[in-house]
Amino acid sequence: EECGLAVEVFNFGVGNYNSIQVAEAIRRQASAVHPDLILYGFYWNDAEPVQEEADGIWEKSLYLSAFWRKVKMRVFSRPVGFLSYYGSLYEGAGWNSFALSLEEIRLATQETGAELAVALLPELRNLKDGLAERSYAKVERHFLDRGVPVVNLLGALKSGDSSVYWVAKDDPHPNALAQMEIARMLRDRLFSSCRMPASPGK
Repeated sequence: EECGLAVEVFNFGVGNYNSIQVAEAIRRQASAVHPDLILYGFYWNDAEPVQEEADGIWEKSLYLSAFWRKVKMRVFSRPVGFLSYYGSLYEGAGWNSFALSLEEIRLATQETGAELAVALLPELRNLKDGLAERSYAKVERHFLDRGVPVVNLLGALKSGDSSVYWVAKDDPHPNALAQMEIARMLRDRLFSSCRMPASPGK
């Protein structure tokens, strides 16, 4: 509205999709609406492999599945294991595999005739070892080297207590406040001139 343009937005995001599934969604769904721009919202669990479909009643029910995940997180999760696991996804064979899937996102977007922009969505937990920074930097460099504009929002949400952006005290997914801040920053950084996001160097 501020630019005097008619803009139509389609949200094809699916919770827990990894990068392989994102590329497939672009080819199967996004291509049908002939977009001018595809904005890929990256989060660092996008590097996880495709999960096998569960057969149990606990996993097939949305509410039971969410409850069971919280039980497992509280009873079985270990921060060191979590960091080690994510670290492995961004090194060696894990990174090589993930980089190929990121390239599939770029190629799938190219096939639609659309431009691609990437938003690196913030990690809302206070992790001290720099793993998130190193992982995000790799993804940012991957796309910038291929001429894709990137907005890195890691650390962009400023608060003394990051949990104010959580949906619940034990769930660090972004709440409505975080989503509004993220949307505002993407608008300001990608569309401030009322034009399509420019490729790096332009």
